[in-house]
Amino acid sequence: MQQTDAVKAGLAYIEENLKTDIRIDELAALCHYSPWHYRALFSRAVGSSVAAYILKRRLERALGEIAAGRTAADVAGEYGFDTYAGFYRAFVQMYGCSPKKYLSIYHTYQPKRTEERPMMTKTGLQAVLSHWEAARGQTISDYLTMNRTQVSPDT
Repeated sequence: MQQTDAVKAGLAYIEENLKTDIRIDELAALCHYSPWHYRALFSRAVGSSVAAYILKRRLERALGEIAAGRTAADVAGEYGFDTYAGFYRAFVQMYGCSPKKYLSIYHTYQPKRTEERPMMTKTGLQAVLSHWEAARGQTISDYLTMNRTQVSPDT
C-alpha cells in the first residue's frame, strides 16, 4: 500500500469510527505499517498527531450534533468523553469558548467532512498538469514540510 493510500485509509477509518475507541495500532495494522512508522507518516501528511486529529474531529462532529438540537451531555458521552466536564474542557481548549457561546457566534455551523491535505503522486500530478498549456514541461519538485523534511518520495 502506498503511503498516501495508507493515510487516506486511516482518515476514512477514523471518520467511520469516531464514536469508538481508536488506537494507533489499529490504524497501523489496517495499512500494514508499524505503529511508530504510521504515526510519523500520518503526522507528516495531516499536520497533527493521530490523537490530536481524532480529538478535533470528535469535537467538530459533536458540535454539529449539538447545533442540530441534541444535548451536549448526551453527545459528549457518545464521542468518548467520560464526563461533560472533560468534553467542555477539551472544547474550550480547542475553540476558546463554550459550545453554547460558539454556536451563538456561528449560527450556521456545518461540520467539515475531513481536513486532509490533497495528496497525489508525481505521475498523477503530471497527468493532471498535462492538460494545462502553461504547465507543460515544468518540473515537479518534492513537497517539503515547514522543517524542510520530505513528506514522501512519491507525494
